[in-house]
Amino acid sequence: MLINNRYQVIRPLGEGGFGHAYLAEDTQMPSRRKCVIKQLKPITTSPEIYQVVQDRFQREAAILEQLGENHSQIPRLYAYFSEAQKFYLVQEWIEGETLEDTSVPLPESTVINIVDSLLPVLAFIHNRGIIHRDLKPENIILRSDTKQPVLIDFGAVRETMGTVMNSQNHPTSSIVIGTPGYMSAEQAAGRPIPSSDLYSLGLTAIYLLTGQVPQSLQSNPQTGELVWQHAAEHVSPALRGVLDRTVQSHPRDRYTTAPEMLHALSTVSASPNSLSPTILPPADAFPPQPPASAHYSAPPSPTASAPVPVESELQTMAVAATPATHQQSANTVVTGNSINSLLSNPADNSSRPWFRKLTPLTIGLAVIWIGGGVIALGMYISQRSTDTSIQPAVSSSRSESTINSQDIAQDPDDGDAQTIIDENQEDPTDDDPVSKPVPPVDDTPEPPLLIEIPMQEPVVLSAPGQQQIDIHSQPSFASSAPSYGVNGDFVIATARTEPGPEGVWVKVRFDSGIEGWVPETAVRSRIGEKPAPPVDDGQPRDIDTVPKYTELLGSNGERINVRSGPSTSADSPHYGIAGDPVQILGNARGPQGYDWYRVAFESGAEGWVREDLILLP
Repeated sequence: MLINNRYQVIRPLGEGGFGHAYLAEDTQMPSRRKCVIKQLKPITTSPEIYQVVQDRFQREAAILEQLGENHSQIPRLYAYFSEAQKFYLVQEWIEGETLEDTSVPLPESTVINIVDSLLPVLAFIHNRGIIHRDLKPENIILRSDTKQPVLIDFGAVRETMGTVMNSQNHPTSSIVIGTPGYMSAEQAAGRPIPSSDLYSLGLTAIYLLTGQVPQSLQSNPQTGELVWQHAAEHVSPALRGVLDRTVQSHPRDRYTTAPEMLHALSTVSASPNSLSPTILPPADAFPPQPPASAHYSAPPSPTASAPVPVESELQTMAVAATPATHQQSANTVVTGNSINSLLSNPADNSSRPWFRKLTPLTIGLAVIWIGGGVIALGMYISQRSTDTSIQPAVSSSRSESTINSQDIAQDPDDGDAQTIIDENQEDPTDDDPVSKPVPPVDDTPEPPLLIEIPMQEPVVLSAPGQQQIDIHSQPSFASSAPSYGVNGDFVIATARTEPGPEGVWVKVRFDSGIEGWVPETAVRSRIGEKPAPPVDDGQPRDIDTVPKYTELLGSNGERINVRSGPSTSADSPHYGIAGDPVQILGNARGPQGYDWYRVAFESGAEGWVREDLILLP
């Protein structure tokens, strides 16, 4: 079968409620590369619904393209098109096997590696207001060559195929995306949030550790929480604790973000008792992964050290309790093949040459003694070369008439008191040059001292010709850039600097809470896209003058944050897309002088949206 006169079908991959998936070859590429063709069919083909589905399908395809282009663990989108009232996605073919096809249970360390690699992917999509909504073993593929997990089959496109018209003649989705067992309660109710994906990931990890699917697990009749720990007695208590919090039924009891869960998981990996040596993965099970492209930087663990690069493929770090006869710290960190070298070296060093017997303490004392002698000799020669005669010692009881203005200094503890300073009084430490070490020279360039001007302004990252925009820790190109954004990201500008040697810098904050500095040339103001702030009289617009039903306002495909309160500082558990119909339930005046409107979506989700993002008369 030939699709679109280009893609030659090799074999079917699967069939679902809204279409089929095929493995195909691209006959118009020299390599005839393999690709996945997803054929989707709307639930209804009425003309008005078909147009809505087509518009939404185009928006979701654009989102998939952006995700795949910016993250190696998301399949790339090669093309999309529609014909004969069917919609097609052409995506990258991932060579490998799904976690559903993997033999379970897996070793604890292997499961930790998989979850640890997937959490940055979830943080990446959540920062863009996207929720996967169908995370399960079947939708995670381990690449054949690197064993790197790849996240496939996002649910938004399938949800688009279920669009129908409601009683108010507004388009709405008639289906809930997700898989029973792996789907949280709020997602089943049509209100997915980022922690809904974490819930699904937690149950996936439990399946990999125990071999039991969620439907086979019992629940506590009093609390409704899943009872699974009895099947995971071989799992370390630290990991059981992380997963138990992840699969709590109520979102308030779970980790709220992927970085938060990643931080908790890092403490499990760092715990010396968390992993048994009998379940360590082979050296080639998980080779070093390239850093994931994401907007966030995982918070540092207060207990885990940063990994030390070694010439070994074994990434696991073991903390060895070394006997005192080895003269090593009890917390010596041993990586890779260095474990064997430690165990093979005896404590007795009598056969070593004399210079191998020196201890760090002996070497340090010798360096101090030699250095002190050199410094004292240098000071003596310098004094002999500059003084023509030896000056007599000056008594500290000088006459008041001999005190000049340079001898008077202000006491920092008393604004009115003054202290007499004898410039010729000898320093008691001058005879001990070792007590006055020369401070090391810091060659790190200091960022310029710039005055910060606070502000609160929504802006867009915009740097023509750049795919990524570095987010610096300080307003200077010389500072580190631990995270980055991409063109088109919506952020809040919280401060700007006065002009300096490197121009004006703007401090921006992402919805995830990540903050940093970008040059002013890398942001574009959105002031022209919204009305000027009204005079804040504390009163919102009369609700009777606002239509009951309207839609979200913005550019094509733009995602609009739906916040939990009438402020940009409130969290945004939901998002909408420009053009989505909403019902206005109420309004309030926000802290920046804007009106905020509490809206309800067709799915039942509710939240607050700023006035410039709603179509109003």
